[in-house]
Parts: sequence; C-alpha cells; structure tokens
Amino acid sequence: MKKNLLIFSLFPLLFFANSEYAYSETVKLSQDGGMEIEIVHPDAVLNERTFSISFLIQNNGWESKQDIILKLTNPDQAFIPVTENTIQIEELTASSSFGTTLDYVVHEDATEGTHFINIDYSLSLIHI
Repeated sequence: MKKNLLIFSLFPLLFFANSEYAYSETVKLSQDGGMEIEIVHPDAVLNERTFSISFLIQNNGWESKQDIILKLTNPDQAFIPVTENTIQIEELTASSSFGTTLDYVVHEDATEGTHFINIDYSLSLIHI
C-alpha cells in the first residue's frame, strides 16, 4: 500500500512538470548611467494570436532619470500593438524600478519566419 501511495503522490508532480505551453527568452541590457532593462518575450507565436512582451526597467545609478521613453517599432508590420507601442516614464529615482507589459497581435498576413521588433531608447539625467 505504501508503494502505491508513493506512486500516486508523485504522479501529479510528473504530469505538471512535463506540461509546458510556451517558451520565452529573457534579454537583459545594461545602459549608461546604471540603467538595466530586462525584456521577456516569447520565442514563437501563432498567426492571429495575442502575445506579450514584458519590461522591467531598473535605475541602479545614484542619480534620478527623467523622461524615459522606449518606442517599439516593427519594420515589416507583422505585429500590431493592442493598445500602444511606447513606454513613457516621467521619472525614476535612484534605486527604483518600473515594470509593464505590452500586448501585440500577429497580423493575419504574417509569413512564417523571423521577425524583429526594434526598440528606440532615450532618457534625460537629472543632476542635483
């Protein structure tokens, strides 16, 4: 009986451990002035499906940053933003962070293959 109980208690763990639905990649970028940007995005997406790109922006510097803008563009228009494609942060004080997620839909006419999203990044330093 103990042997059967052990097998039944491990079965749910094995079932959920092998049920992966999506693969993603995390990219961590270090910018000037102690800024770090962590981007999590899916490795693959199906046509006409919604997917998310998550951002964590950390100010590890000793000065505050102001007017931080990240603008995402898609050169071949394979991805359509659900609401917006720009992240704007008024100010990040020293040792603070900001996180958000942008949602996109894959265009119905998108072809299979590799597509890119470009990120334009700008900020202003505040010296006090």
